[in-house]
Amino acid sequence: MICMESYWIDNIYNLIRDFSNIDDQRKNWLGLNPNKVSSYYEDINMLDDNCFDDFIAEWRNKNMDKKTLKEMARFRKILNSYEDNIHQKEWGDEKVLDDPNWIRVVMQAKKTIDVWKV
Repeated sequence: MICMESYWIDNIYNLIRDFSNIDDQRKNWLGLNPNKVSSYYEDINMLDDNCFDDFIAEWRNKNMDKKTLKEMARFRKILNSYEDNIHQKEWGDEKVLDDPNWIRVVMQAKKTIDVWKV
């Protein structure tokens, strides 16, 4: 593996892992976890704050694992599509968690984590 900043890799990996766990999302987004509070929009912003699109481009440029790149790019595509739809509906966290289309995002995040060798 060609070197990328390890903290960047760790941050993105952990964020995608968070997207892959709907049980934790439910606890965190609905205030059921006394140790962590979050929301759909906050988690999306964390990906943007960590320059996820740049990360994917850098992963591609460094010729890192192609299988992980493929799943990561799919995750981004599905998430972008979901974001476009959700902004039109202005849903809250509970509605997002109950949306079958959100489950597609969660499942793609899980696929990404499953192939990612850390």
